[in-house]
Amino acid sequence: MNLTGITAGGGESQVMSITATSDNPALIPNPTVTYPPADWLTDGLVGHYPFNGNADDASGNGNDGEVHGATLTEDRFGNVDR
Repeated sequence: MNLTGITAGGGESQVMSITATSDNPALIPNPTVTYPPADWLTDGLVGHYPFNGNADDASGNGNDGEVHGATLTEDRFGNVDR
């Protein structure tokens, strides 16, 4: 299975769930796989800073930063002030 290029979208993530079935239960003894677990990204997360033009903590934990001397420019897609 090739999943190259599949994305959830800007600022989003998706859990991948795969279910395999077979007429022969011995062939696939544990047929459901979920990767990663739903809390893999936020478990123990202190702060999330997505480089979106400010130093605000996007995790919701309130660990906002302060910007000193930074100059905003365009990102690799040509979006200004990123």
